[in-house]
Amino acid sequence: MVEITCVMIIPLHDYEARVARHFGNCSFDELFRAFSRIFIGALAYLVIDHFFALRILRSNIELIVFDWCRILRRNIELVQQGEPVPAKKPWENLTDEKRIEAFIRGTHQIELVIHKLVPSIARAYFDGSLPVLLSTDQECVLFLLGLRCYLVRQVKEVLHLTDDEILQHMRGVFRDVLDCFNTLSPEVVDEGSSGAVVAFVRASPMH
Repeated sequence: MVEITCVMIIPLHDYEARVARHFGNCSFDELFRAFSRIFIGALAYLVIDHFFALRILRSNIELIVFDWCRILRRNIELVQQGEPVPAKKPWENLTDEKRIEAFIRGTHQIELVIHKLVPSIARAYFDGSLPVLLSTDQECVLFLLGLRCYLVRQVKEVLHLTDDEILQHMRGVFRDVLDCFNTLSPEVVDEGSSGAVVAFVRASPMH
């Protein structure tokens, strides 16, 4: 017996007027993030076509990234005024960041980042917490490795990619994420009280 679940998601053009004004924490953005967190947490166990799951997750990534860009522009203005702006990174410590840099350079194997760092990057990207837009191929590889917990050989079978192509896509993902934070010109990088890596962004000195 096969169980089929049908999901229909449509935007309500007057959502803000009908719902959000009555519930301050029920904005469209908040609901999307809450749904994404629940959906992402279940993906490793759900029997669902990965292309269908990706379409669901992609539905508002561009909208959230646009909002992120607006927030970043505001933060850049604060930085230019000399105000430090914290920017939380989706990995736990500076050792992880060094491991990412080594993987991008090709001196670390994918196995050293796949079990811990790839899932954290995937969760942050697909719940709209990262102000970056990846290519379709990068999204597919990140989704299967990070959220579906596929092995590299399984990703090869599903996407018909070679080992080198998967490595290049993942290096591109990590490079884009690092570039995103590096463009904020962090002067001080430290580990916060929760263990998360936080970049305290300050204005770069004039030369």
